[in-house]
Amino acid sequence: MTTLLFSCSQQGGQDWVRVPAPHDGGFSFTMPIPGGAQIGKLPLAGDTVETHIMIVQDTGITYLATWFDLPSTLDTLGDEAMFDSVSKYLRERTQSAEVDGTDIPLANSQRTFWVENAEGYRQGFVLNRMSGRLALLSIGCPSSVFGEHQKAKAARFLNSFEGS
Repeated sequence: MTTLLFSCSQQGGQDWVRVPAPHDGGFSFTMPIPGGAQIGKLPLAGDTVETHIMIVQDTGITYLATWFDLPSTLDTLGDEAMFDSVSKYLRERTQSAEVDGTDIPLANSQRTFWVENAEGYRQGFVLNRMSGRLALLSIGCPSSVFGEHQKAKAARFLNSFEGS
C-alpha cells in the first residue's frame, strides 16, 4: 500500500452503482463502475491480516474499498486508540503527511483523514469499525489535478459507506 496498493485502468460513465463489499464484507458503497474483488495480505500491528479489496480507476481517480478482520492487538483497543493506530500505520505505509481536508465534508464514518506524499499524491480515507472488522474506503489522485470535479467525486464515494 505505498500509494494506494495498486491501480487498474477501467473507464466508467456518469451513473454510479451501489456495490456490496467484496467477499461478504458487511457494508456497501457507490463507485463509478464496479471492480473485481481481490484478496491480499497486509502486515498490521505485528500480525499479517487478509484484506478483501475492490479497486477501480476512473478519470484519474483511484477508488479503493477494503475490509479486514482486526488482529487481536487492535481489536481489544477502544475505538479512538484503534483508529489512531491504523491511521498512523496508513500514513507511514503511504509515506504521507496528514493534510487539511475540511473543504470536503465527510459523514457516515467513524474516522476520516487526508494525506499527501512527497510525490504530490493526495488520498482521503474513511474508516469504520464493524464488530471485529475494519472497513476502509479510500480515494487517491495527483494533487496537481485535484480540483472541484475530483473533490465532488471524492465526497460522493467517501460518503457512500452503508453498513449492512
